[in-house]
Amino acid sequence: MKPIVRTALTMDADGRVVEVPNDVMPTTEELVIEVKALIADLRQRLTPRPATDNEPKLLLFDTREGGFRPLD
Repeated sequence: MKPIVRTALTMDADGRVVEVPNDVMPTTEELVIEVKALIADLRQRLTPRPATDNEPKLLLFDTREGGFRPLD
């Protein structure tokens, strides 16, 4: 059986996507906290306006459900 390899990506100060070394790999709990903070930041930046039916919806990939679901 092959070992499970985790790879984490992050963004550096210049906005480039870089790989996180394994010795500083965040835990799942740390990732959840970071993702929640990013979602909160995105919600703050979005300008509230009425949505139309033909606009793309913001989706989140739910690993427990195995698919995409609406963010709200």
